Amino acid sequence: MPLWFSENGLKRKEVNELFSVIEDDLILDRRGNIYKRLRYLKKSLNRDGNITLEEKLKQDIMITSLYKSYLNFHIYGLLSGGVFKDILED
Repeated sequence: MPLWFSENGLKRKEVNELFSVIEDDLILDRRGNIYKRLRYLKKSLNRDGNITLEEKLKQDIMITSLYKSYLNFHIYGLLSGGVFKDILED
């Protein structure tokens, strides 16, 4: 069962909330992979017309992968990067 889709289509509220959190993140590099994937997904999800079940599943996996990458960035990226060190020094 897809996480980000229901029988009625995309769960826009949940997806938009995830996208807003990522877009509003002040630490996230706007030129980085996570943000590039976010922009691609936003364009991909805004296409008009019916999409096949296979396309929905692919998009669901891509959104889930973005979510996982974003969580990993905050869980592991800050600990290993200079940002965490800078926070400690302040």
